[in-house]
Amino acid sequence: MAGFEPHEPVLSIGLAAERSGVAVPTLRLYEAEGLIIPYKTETNRRLFSSEDLERIECLRKLIHEEGLNFAGIRWLLSALPCWELGGCPDCDVKPKLECATFSSTGEPCWVVMRRLGKKSDEDCRNCPVYRSAHKRIRRLRRVVVELSISETPSSS
Repeated sequence: MAGFEPHEPVLSIGLAAERSGVAVPTLRLYEAEGLIIPYKTETNRRLFSSEDLERIECLRKLIHEEGLNFAGIRWLLSALPCWELGGCPDCDVKPKLECATFSSTGEPCWVVMRRLGKKSDEDCRNCPVYRSAHKRIRRLRRVVVELSISETPSSS
């Protein structure tokens, strides 16, 4: 979007739905499932940025082209090593074994941290791990598929 920073929330939920090609209830469902964190105004109005639109497009591709469901997407997101990606304030000061998300199964770090009350929506929305997840998840999906293929016993 011309004239705005990629992370700046400027689109209403209706405009975000229109531009991303998904319905408003679908965006709310993605949020409820922990897949996106829209910015919320003081009156709880959801606003979206161009980065959010990229994230939504990635989710659409994972669902419609890769055939993943929400649980599969959450599992892939949970496999992103926030302790290695850098920028996670919790992981920068603690060893990974003490990280609340390292021992979590099947949930991305931002879902775990918000549920535990350690981070706010805004903290997680601005976290480099969350902000880069949509750029990394499709590569991670390919790695998982390649590993599963390479570990399949060959028939003799």
